[in-house]
Amino acid sequence: MNQSPFDADIFRRRLKLARERAELTLRGLEEAMGKSVAYSTLANYEAGRHFPDEHTLVRLSKALNVGADWFFRSYTMEMSDVRFRKDAVFTAKEQKSLIARASDFFEVYHELEEITSSSRHFDRSALPSAVINSPEEAEAFAGKLRDHWGLGEDPVPSLTDLIEEKGIKVFSTEIEAKIDGMQATTSVGPVMVLNTTPRGNKTNIPRQRLTTAHELGHVTLKLSPHANDADHEKAAWRFAGAFLLPRKQFTEAFGTSRTKISLNELMQLKMRFGASMWAIMHRAQDLKLITEASYKRFSAYAGKAGWIKNGEPGDENFKTSSPNARFAALVSRAQAEQLISESRATEMLEIGGLSAPKLSTVF
Repeated sequence: MNQSPFDADIFRRRLKLARERAELTLRGLEEAMGKSVAYSTLANYEAGRHFPDEHTLVRLSKALNVGADWFFRSYTMEMSDVRFRKDAVFTAKEQKSLIARASDFFEVYHELEEITSSSRHFDRSALPSAVINSPEEAEAFAGKLRDHWGLGEDPVPSLTDLIEEKGIKVFSTEIEAKIDGMQATTSVGPVMVLNTTPRGNKTNIPRQRLTTAHELGHVTLKLSPHANDADHEKAAWRFAGAFLLPRKQFTEAFGTSRTKISLNELMQLKMRFGASMWAIMHRAQDLKLITEASYKRFSAYAGKAGWIKNGEPGDENFKTSSPNARFAALVSRAQAEQLISESRATEMLEIGGLSAPKLSTVF
């Protein structure tokens, strides 16, 4: 057995994390290394029974696209209670890869907060206390949470900025699979992943905002222990609608007892609240502001136009926000204060899917 000065448990866990991030099985890793290392040896590495020599470690690093030192960092972010919001089949291999990538990102995010003394802690105990048994109770909770966070009835300009300030870390990344989002629990608080892959060649900001609010519902709602997955989804959707489109302001803007509504009106509401027309009409139906017949006419029209797949009219009017903005700002701060090297800053930004800018003048 090879001896190593490094922690065996850390090495094996990080090797598995890198392999899953690359969507490789052990057999696939063997192939990626040109069969220079046998499958059985790789299995022993991952089980912590053996350690690679220096030359094999370099080959492992190249095959998995990580630096050799990556395998020996002392901290690994563990994720639990993972929930995916997906439209179609999302394979186990794809799930493991996304979890591994997200784990890597949130690990670095936590490191940046620690070294810059910028930690944000999500205080679940301070949230309004309520066990949710119905979508209507989820609606009421959304109002209480808005009050608790001092939002009143006004639309939220940047939902991601808000929840990150409250201690919920967000990883925005392109995901090829048909998945809108993911939410999980970690040792440093709740986290969520948002898919920024354009739909129909459009980056759909209103849809992303709804997904973010939906994941926030999963983070904050405390459902009855008797609730099943369907109950969780219904509650999270009702919460999302109520959080993005608060009852009082939305009702005043939409009107009551509507039998018909124009596309121009929906476009105006979309720009005001930053929500899709689908979300607006569904919210109006939840609040019984519009007739069932009108909602069905809208659904038939939008379905025929392919809005779900290709995006809605007006999506292009929403400016794409910088992904992982707080993460990038922390990297810049850590580099400016010489807490990390330029090469480490570049590596961190690459983990966040960001380009490394030239270091600006430091005062």
